[in-house]
Amino acid sequence: MRIHKLSTLHTLFALPTMLTITLALSGHLYAQVTGTDWIMFGGERQKTGWRSNETTLTVANVGGGGFGQVWQSPLFDADPDGTAAHLFADPLYVNEVAISAGQFVGTFKVVLCGTTAGWVYAVNAVQNGSVAPGTILWGTHLTTAAKNSGIGGDIGVLSTPAVDTSTSPPRMYVTSWDATKGWEEFAVNI
Repeated sequence: MRIHKLSTLHTLFALPTMLTITLALSGHLYAQVTGTDWIMFGGERQKTGWRSNETTLTVANVGGGGFGQVWQSPLFDADPDGTAAHLFADPLYVNEVAISAGQFVGTFKVVLCGTTAGWVYAVNAVQNGSVAPGTILWGTHLTTAAKNSGIGGDIGVLSTPAVDTSTSPPRMYVTSWDATKGWEEFAVNI
């Protein structure tokens, strides 16, 4: 799933670099946000989280008794020291992801996420044949996370990745901290 390690960054330059990449991509990515895809922090370039064309989540159907948890996923991989993975980064959603290798092959509605243990995952969002919602479709380990007592766990993926659906194959751009190399950036085929 990992296609290319872009660079190792010094800690002082990691956040400005990711911000620059996000800003450079956001204009292009904004044009790709259609339907229900949620491919960056806040869902769109202005980062408002607002979907003016939302038709599924209405006052009537979120206020009734039928609104609640739809699925649950297995636990994500822990860091080698056994520390449980946490999600500080927002999960992303892509309505159509074609997976052509691995245990699960087909087109899926996918939730993408990165963990503090330095992993990224694609999780099936809805029933798809025999593949239940919440099934981890794939996961890949990007970095060996470092301990940080300030946040009560490991530092791996802390910021929300960004997805570019216009590339072939579509990619998720992720920044993760490695215990020995520092900040690294990845382009992961989704």
